[in-house]
Parts: sequence; C-alpha cells; structure tokens
Amino acid sequence: MTRIVWPAALVLAVGAALWGWLRPVPEQIPSRLSITDPNLGGAGGFLQRMLAISPDGRTLLYVTNVDGESRIVRRRLEDDSATALSKELTSYSGPMISPDGREFIAASRVGSQMFRFPVEGGDGKPLPREVPWSWVVAWGGDGSLWFTPQSGNLGIARLTPKGEVLRPFGPDVASLSVNQILPGDRYALAVRAPAGTMFGPPSVLDLEKGTTERILDFDVVEMRYAAGLLIYVLNNGSMEAVRFDLRSRRVTGTPVQIARDVSLTGAGTAHFTVADNGTVAYVPESPRSLVLIDRNGNERMATPEGRNYHIPRFSPDGSQLLIDFSTADGRDVWRLDLASGGLSRLTFDRDGHDATWEPGGRRITYSSATRSGGTLTIYRVQPGRNSQVDSLNGSPRIAYTGVWLPDGSAIVTAAADLREGSHGDIAIIRNGGRGPVEPLVASRFEESFPAVSHDGKWVAYSSDETGTTEVYVVPIYGEGEAVAVSIGGGNEPAWGPGDREIVYRAPRGNAVKLVSASLTLGATAKVTARRDLFDVTAMSTTTPHSNYDISPDGRTFAMVRQNPATRIVVIQNLPAIFRGLEGRGGR
Repeated sequence: MTRIVWPAALVLAVGAALWGWLRPVPEQIPSRLSITDPNLGGAGGFLQRMLAISPDGRTLLYVTNVDGESRIVRRRLEDDSATALSKELTSYSGPMISPDGREFIAASRVGSQMFRFPVEGGDGKPLPREVPWSWVVAWGGDGSLWFTPQSGNLGIARLTPKGEVLRPFGPDVASLSVNQILPGDRYALAVRAPAGTMFGPPSVLDLEKGTTERILDFDVVEMRYAAGLLIYVLNNGSMEAVRFDLRSRRVTGTPVQIARDVSLTGAGTAHFTVADNGTVAYVPESPRSLVLIDRNGNERMATPEGRNYHIPRFSPDGSQLLIDFSTADGRDVWRLDLASGGLSRLTFDRDGHDATWEPGGRRITYSSATRSGGTLTIYRVQPGRNSQVDSLNGSPRIAYTGVWLPDGSAIVTAAADLREGSHGDIAIIRNGGRGPVEPLVASRFEESFPAVSHDGKWVAYSSDETGTTEVYVVPIYGEGEAVAVSIGGGNEPAWGPGDREIVYRAPRGNAVKLVSASLTLGATAKVTARRDLFDVTAMSTTTPHSNYDISPDGRTFAMVRQNPATRIVVIQNLPAIFRGLEGRGGR
C-alpha cells in the first residue's frame, strides 16, 4: 500500500507545485503612495541625484539629514521607517543600485571620488581614481559602470567588471549623458546635453559603434525604460510615458502625462528613478523663494511667488534683477522690478538662461542651445518687443554666458578642455564676445565660478588644485600668480563694491556660511581679513557660476532659498496606470 500511495502523493504534490508555478501572478494594484521625510535632500541644497530604487521596486535609497549630517538611508516600501546606512555614508549623493540589487555606488561630495557600498550596509570600496566623479551613472547588465563626466571633454567612461577604465568613444560623444543601459548591453538611452544646458535631444546610443539615433522629436532632461515604456522628464518638470519597442528601439503611440511636478536640479538631473517592473519614485518640486538678505542675515522676499529661480543678477543701478526659471512654456530669462514686483519676460527661446547685464544695462546677454540646434551659444538682446537677437559665439567648450569686462571688450566665462590635459577652465572671449574662446586659467585641475572685478583687471575663481575646492584671484592681464582667498574650502566668489572684498560660500561643519574676505589690490592681491557673514546652508547652489549676487551698493544679497522637499511619491504598476490614462486620450 505504501509503495502505491507514495507515488500518487508525489504526483499530486508535483502537480500542485506546477500549478502554483504556472498560474498567472496577480498583477500589482496600481497605486500612488507618499513617503514623508521633512529632511529629504540632506543638509543644504545641492545638485546631485538624491534618490534610487532597487530593480524589484521594493527598496529606496535616498539622501536625508540624520543628526545634522547628510546621509544615505534605506527604506523598504513595506517598512514604517528608513534605516540609516554606514556612518561612512556622510556627505554622499547620487546613489545608483546595481542590477542584482546587492550594492550601489555613490559620489562623495568631499574629495570628489566614487565608492561602491552594500545595500544591506557596510563599508564602501573606492572606485579607481581614473573614474570620473559623476552623479550620472548607469549600470550594465554585466556589472560594468558607465559614467558621464560632470566636466571636461573626454567622453563617456566605462569601468569594466575587471576594474579597467575605458573611454570607448573619445570626445566625439562628450556631450552625451548616458541615462540607462538597455537590456542586452548593446544600446543605451542617452541625452545630448551640452555643457551649460539641462536638457537636450533624446537618443539611443549604439555601445559598439558609438552612433546615435534620435527617438523623440522634443528635448528631455532624463529618461528611463521599463516594462515596455519609455519614461522621461521634460524641462518644465512634467513626467510622461510612451510605448517603446525594445527590438526596434522606436517609440509607438501617444505620450501620457504621469506627473507634473518632478524636481529638477538645473544641471541636467531629474529627481526620479524607475525599477525594472515599472515602479517609479520621484521627488515633487518644492518651489524656491527669491530672497533679499542684508549683511546681518535679515531676509525678505523679493517676490511672493515661488518658482525654480536661477542665477539672480542685479542691474547696474540695483533696481532690477535678471533671473531665469521654467514655466509650462519652457525655461527663459525674466526681469523683476524690485520696486513694483512686476515680472517681464525677456527671452522666448524656451531655453534662455544664465543672463547677465551688459555694461550700461541697456542690453542683456544670455545662453541658449535651442536656436543653434544643440550648441550652447551666447546671445545678446535689448529688452523690448521687437528687439533683434544677436548671436555672439557658439562653442561646445563654453559652459555658460559669463561676465563682461566693464569696457565691453570681452566676456570671461567657464569652459572646458581649452588646453591639452585641462578639464574645467576659465576662458576669455575677446572681440566684443565674438571670440575666439581662449584660455585665461587652464590647468589639469578643475577651475570654475569666474567673477570679474569691477575695474576689469582681476578674476576670482575656484579651483581644486590642493584637493579641496578653494577661491583664488589672479590678474586678467600679465603673468601674476594666483593668490588663495579662502582657507578650508570655498566656492562661488563674488566681488563687493570698490573691489575691496570678495565674498564666497564656505563649509563650516555641517553648515555653509557666506564669508567676506577683505583684500588690497596692487602688483599682487593680498587678503587682509576674513569673517563669516551669515548662514547660507539653505540657499540653492549651481554650477559653474554663482547662484547669488551683490547689489551695487554692497548692502544686499539676492539669493535663491531652497524650500526643502518633504516627500517621495511612489507610483506602483505604472503600466496599468498608463493603460488607463492612454484609454482616456493620453495627454
């Protein structure tokens, strides 16, 4: 009896097991949930990515403030709270989880190096120094890592599983930002975003040939593929999805809007992340405040309306501010009248940004890549309805508009690769801004944040030549040596009236202070005193230029206050949500 019953029981057990394996897995219920964290983003605003999701869509890594320090924490969606990872993970950002979900990489904000860490916690291992510091990283299915450098013109780098650092394409695709390696490791999603821009044409990059093929007829900030969908974020913060055929690598159907308020950094990063199963997480935009601050740190609103304000610049008479921000109609330059509070739009490129006043204040100069078909170009315009836009200089090496010399003879700006072996450089564009683009300070170190003195004879800038980013000042003409202005770290310099001081942002433990350095200028520059003015930890930063300005009388600072994000939105079963929205007519 036993010999007969056992095989029968085995058959029943195997049959039950097969039925369990082969029956359809119940589809996850479509949902949107919100995870609240009042300290999201960590201590102070910064530009790097702050959010990552595991391939199975069940675990989030994000940056938050723990005991006054910026830390990466882990939050499983079924848990009630987040778990802080290794204490070593202080001042890190840009987490990106591996395809197997076991480890992640992150960028150190101190020392500019990349590390890999276990998701379950533990000590990190540094990546080779040859790997470019970046928060734009994509994992390959074979465990390789693809990096898009944040500066320089060396092109995309690949770290192989054996630890070799390769640059398979050279500078030919230097403006490409690799967003994701597609299944099969032959192709990648990439956005062509030149230095100084935050969005560009979306393409598929052939990882063997180095060729690209555009897949959408409009620009995006970033994009990802999952579960048959291409998910992307536009420069107005809208997130959309459209059907994408992986074999033909082509879009089919009509885009559907998934969200309207994805937070953008202004440096080509959207705070969203996508799991293989179609779960999406993103940080909603918290509108920033444009504020005016006196030298004692007393603050008032320049305008009550919150927006993603960027690079405020006082007019020569101090009565107006130039700013740029994004609306549903794109990103453009606006003028704020400080007395009336009135805003007027000055550019209509849908990509106008980084504006500066020309000497005298009658015209403005700004940057855009839209009119030129993708190359960052410097334009000038006289505000007014029928004014003509004049193209000054377009180059893949310039990184933003720059600052005019007071006589209007040249522009000093940030650039890249102006000399062999240099990366981020300080450039001068003579001939009234028409060029050519020439090196002013160009070394193997990273130079950025140029600021021209009011007499047009000196330029302040930041450099990491000592291993720590510091502020320096050097004569524009002649062979004078650079003089260190800051001690213990500094960036975003700006000149006070009369060229008697340089102010800059400086780290102070877990905070950031605005520091005033008094100086005398003669044959060389000499710093005579330094003093902290007030806390600017919550003020938004940007690169490669300062994100604040000093009024002509030196009494007031225009800054952009980051109102901290407080929640992460998680969209589960996006394919089902997409089908429902698609059935109602897409957008």
